[in-house]
Amino acid sequence: MNHRISRVIIAPLLLVAAVAATHLIPGLDGSRVESEIRNALHVVGFAVVAAVVYELIPFGRFAKATIAFLVAIAAGFASEYLQRYAGHNFDLADLYRDAAGAGIYLFARLLWSWSSDMKVAFGLRAVVRGAALLIGLLVFSPLVYWTGVFAAARVQSPVILDFNSQHARYYYHTINSEISLVEYDSGSDGGRYANILLSGWYRSGIAVHPAKFDWSASSTLVFEAEVSRGPPTKVTVHINDYDSIGHFVDAESGTVTVGNTAGLFRIPIGELLTQTGRGDDIADIRQLLILARDRNQGSRMRIDNIRLE
Repeated sequence: MNHRISRVIIAPLLLVAAVAATHLIPGLDGSRVESEIRNALHVVGFAVVAAVVYELIPFGRFAKATIAFLVAIAAGFASEYLQRYAGHNFDLADLYRDAAGAGIYLFARLLWSWSSDMKVAFGLRAVVRGAALLIGLLVFSPLVYWTGVFAAARVQSPVILDFNSQHARYYYHTINSEISLVEYDSGSDGGRYANILLSGWYRSGIAVHPAKFDWSASSTLVFEAEVSRGPPTKVTVHINDYDSIGHFVDAESGTVTVGNTAGLFRIPIGELLTQTGRGDDIADIRQLLILARDRNQGSRMRIDNIRLE
């Protein structure tokens, strides 16, 4: 009776949950680190799909493994195809991740099953089973790694981005500009800053995706900036919550002038929240935009130590 319940109810629920977890979990659309976490969920989710199918169908182990792998691939293909109707693209790389998760699990499962039939000393059987466990744990390694990277960035709070981390590039992208990270050495205090080559577009600069979303305990956004080549430029700062990622507002609030000497700029967060037409959730800030507005093509602007106070 319990086995029948697992076939009819529990197994379909697990399959649906595993596929949904790789595509429908909200809130993983900010930084590239969040994208990598979603990618890692593909590996884990379709390992679960393969595991459920393998354990339920009544065939020999190699036949079960083959069927489970094909079912996982079919489920991955179907989910990629259907997500087009939700406004997402078919991503072949996701299908590869699905196959990797299913394949790793099934290989580990077959190795474990084969060890049960081995007519050898207990010690060798233990070695084979240990290898199977280690291989199976590979399914979780990308998720553990990228979750750790995300957690490390969160504990840096109140620092949003100081460009010193080896994963700093995963937390920003360019907007009509080119960005390089430049190392500097100032006695015992060295690090890196963002060197932004501005274009002639009306908005040219950097978009930062903070790992810390809740800014409600802070009152001021602080950053260092300097125009190292070219004339001083007017810079506007915008913040976006999850529902307004990529949104721009032409408003004078959040505006500073960055000159040819390094300066520390402090902008009240309340000023950014009251920009025209905005209703951002201060507990869910997903994007920070720092944009030069004077169309000084070829100018270079240095940005560093973005933080909250």
